[in-house]
Amino acid sequence: MIIIQEEDFAFEPYVKRLRSETTGATVMFIGSVKTPVDGVDVEALELEAYREMAQRQLEALEARAREKFGLEDVVVVHRIGTLKVKDTIVLVAVSAYERDRAFAGARYILEKLKSEVPIFKKEHAKDTTYWHGDR
Repeated sequence: MIIIQEEDFAFEPYVKRLRSETTGATVMFIGSVKTPVDGVDVEALELEAYREMAQRQLEALEARAREKFGLEDVVVVHRIGTLKVKDTIVLVAVSAYERDRAFAGARYILEKLKSEVPIFKKEHAKDTTYWHGDR
């Protein structure tokens, strides 16, 4: 299940979805807006995405992770729009028969999401605004 949305969300319904009779492990990563970033006090984070491409790439990433790690189920929810410090940005949650597979699969999805999926971050600080990675 891959979702890109502006609205905040609860985690529990997604975690319940991941459980089955053969699930031995469920791993959940929650990413949120933090401050400071590289010594700059961030006030807000603006996330933009090329939604159709991001959706397709996340679906392909989900399929690769299922195959590579033997994952039973995958949920990725990624927010876009303007978020404040402490707001949730992303949920990556996976289930697998064994915990090692679940941990490895969740980390793989998160790292590939950050490096391959066209979701862009603009950080807003008191005196400056910049795209993440441009400073």
